Amino acid sequence: MAEFEERHEVELPPDYRLFITELGAEGAGPGYRLCRLDTACCTYRRSGHLAQPSPYLPGPRYFGDWEQRYEDVPRPDRNFLRGTLAIAAHGCSLVTHLVVTGPARGRLFNLDSEGPVGPYVVEDIDFLAWYERWLDEIVAGYDVGWFGERLPLDEPELLAVLTDDPSPPRRARAGESLLQQPALGDTAWNALLAAMTSDPDPTVRANCGTNCVGKGTSTGALCPTPKRSRTTSRNTPGRALHAGSTH
Repeated sequence: MAEFEERHEVELPPDYRLFITELGAEGAGPGYRLCRLDTACCTYRRSGHLAQPSPYLPGPRYFGDWEQRYEDVPRPDRNFLRGTLAIAAHGCSLVTHLVVTGPARGRLFNLDSEGPVGPYVVEDIDFLAWYERWLDEIVAGYDVGWFGERLPLDEPELLAVLTDDPSPPRRARAGESLLQQPALGDTAWNALLAAMTSDPDPTVRANCGTNCVGKGTSTGALCPTPKRSRTTSRNTPGRALHAGSTH
């Protein structure tokens, strides 16, 4: 650990450092598994790349020309996603990175490293909070594909965000997060119906409608409807879509 930090001219976030020194340097985790520290940092990158600050901040997902705005021009020695370590791979080019240097130090973000879906800094405050939530959601029966996209809130808090949060992308994400729960009651379904039909932002309405239809398809039910059984199983959840918003 000390040799790694000296070589890369950084000090790793304390909670991540504690995890890999006291609990394990690899093993079970979101995606395929946690990345080992010796593979989390590509060997072809220039010395000192971890010490350069990552520009990504908490808030809506980065879309559009994020790579052109925030990353080096493509070249053989490109310093892509500077200031971060790879933490988990979720299949294809979907990955999770930990910010080692920069204003969001200690936070994690998800992105499609070879596609248009840019970084989204997840709302967990640090690595341990992120990892513990993964464990909790597995036990509770959540869909944990591309983990971290769901807001780390319980149902009443998600309903409050869906109805009252001033940020349209966060309202849309609250709707997605509700639909990732193992079961939904009438209150949640009615709130989703209201968002789908009455939210002032068209992207929130469209996002809720698309994801509610996907939920109904996966459960074999029409949704949302005001009158239904108290809970609905989500055995084969589809991958949630994300409201478009740019930094």
